[in-house]
Order: sequence, then C-alpha cells, then structure tokens
Amino acid sequence: MSNEGGRNCSMKNPVTYIIKKIISDPVPFLFFGSLVGLKAYHFIGKIDSTAIIVSALYGDWSFAGIKAIIFNPDVLNFVYTITAILFDLLVIFSYLIRIKPVSDKGKARGFQERWYPIITVLIPMISFTYLLYRPIPIESDFIFRNLYQSQSFVHTVVLAGFLFSLVGCTLSAIVLWRLRNSFSLMVEVRQLVTTGMYKYMRHPLYFSELTHALGTTLLLLNSVTLSIYIIFFTLEVIRAKFEERKFLRVLPEYAAYKARTGFLFPKFRGAPQRSF
Repeated sequence: MSNEGGRNCSMKNPVTYIIKKIISDPVPFLFFGSLVGLKAYHFIGKIDSTAIIVSALYGDWSFAGIKAIIFNPDVLNFVYTITAILFDLLVIFSYLIRIKPVSDKGKARGFQERWYPIITVLIPMISFTYLLYRPIPIESDFIFRNLYQSQSFVHTVVLAGFLFSLVGCTLSAIVLWRLRNSFSLMVEVRQLVTTGMYKYMRHPLYFSELTHALGTTLLLLNSVTLSIYIIFFTLEVIRAKFEERKFLRVLPEYAAYKARTGFLFPKFRGAPQRSF
C-alpha cells in the first residue's frame, strides 16, 4: 500500500484504518501505549505542581521571580512529563501514518537491522526506569558519595538533569514531528528527510535522545547510571552507522546528503569532513 493509498483509506474510514494498523503490528502500539499510561499516572501524581505554575500568574513578575519559577525542579518535572507523554503519542501517531519502505531492500534484515536497534532503545529505558524506583544508596557509590555531601552540588546536578531531560525530550518531539511517516525503530529506508534539523545533521533524533538520556543520568547520578549512559552512547553511534550503511545501499542521493551534513552535530563550512 502506497502512502497515498494509506491516506485515502484513512479518509474513508479512519477507525477501520487504525484498527487494521494496530492488528497488523500490535507490539509498538502496546509498548508505547503502556508508556503513555505510566507517564500519565506519574503526571497525575505530580498534579500538585500546577499550583506552583498558577501562583506564577499572580506572583512576582520580576526577573528574579520568573527565574525562580522557571528553574523550579517541580515545574521542570511537570513540563518534562507533559513533553514525554507528547513524544510517546507522536510515536504512536507516526506508526499509524508511516509509509512502507521504498523497496524490499529498504526493509530491515537480520539482527543488526531488526533487533539491535530495539535492544539499543530498551537498555537505557529499562535500566533508568528501574533505578528511578530502586535508586542506589549514595554511600554505596564509591565515586560520587563524597560529592553528594555538598548541597549546592546536589541542587546544581538536579537542575541540570531536569533541563537536559526537558530540552532533549522537546527536541525529540520536534524532530519526530518532522520525520513522521518515515519513523522506524528498526533500520528501514522509507524516504530521505532533509528539512528541519535534518538539513544540518543526519541524526538529530539520536542527538535528542542522547541529550534526554544525559539529563536522566544527571538526575540519578552515580557510577552505574554514568556507565549505562556511556554504553547507550556507544550503541546509538553504532546504530546510526548501521542506518547510514543501509541508506547508502538503497538511496543513491544519500551520499551527497551525507557529504554536506554533520553526524550528530551540525557541520560548519570549512570544517574537515569526518564520519563522526
């Protein structure tokens, strides 16, 4: 079914179209639907934070007052949770509207293209979620236990963690909206997106995910979470390399796109060409 055919089907009977999509590939909808449910439950538990936001409307509108509201960890956590739910909903939406791979060559094949990307996503997600509910005691961490004796250090790390998490999650939502019907967890080739952040770098979604994960690492800062982040960073880079190798085989125009863009960061004119 072509992209146009999918749109026509959804226009005639959107309910039937959605049901067929879910039945044909239920796992992503169940997985990300569960994430939305868990985050919504967390959001309801933090609903008292709305009082802080509402109070800002009637509070101190000076620079110091606004700064205190914006950089309040409760407010940042509140906004971050909303953004995280929005991102998961966008993933579900992308699965509903995404087009098929350009050809049989564009479909995911083998462990590297099918299961490796899923493992890359699950490792930090499961690890960080577990550590959120079963944190490692500070006194058990041989690297950071002395640093946590400083309250200013703790406050700075928590604030930085929320900021990186919020920025990373927001960028992920923006990039995913640009990607939309070309999104896939597996290494598959649908169409080459070269607008938005993709105009300057080849993997803005991975950059956003790494920024998000860095924020979570700072919020749970210890030797274990730092090690998980390093592993996740390495796995993401390898995943991006698998993806580029696939695109180069399937889409001839990808070589020119690769030459004019950066890997995880924008490519500046005059800078030497690097694969990473």
